[in-house]
Amino acid sequence: MVELNETERKILKFTQEGKTEKEIAKNLNVSTHTVRSFKKALEQKQKV
Repeated sequence: MVELNETERKILKFTQEGKTEKEIAKNLNVSTHTVRSFKKALEQKQKV
């Protein structure tokens, strides 16, 4: 089982809810670039 940190869990939840990167960024008070980086990290963790 892959362990996710709190931010990764939040981003995954928001993504599953259909939120856009811009909406996720606003909710987490981060940039859309940061959201994209976390999403890429999540993809890599899922491949393991």
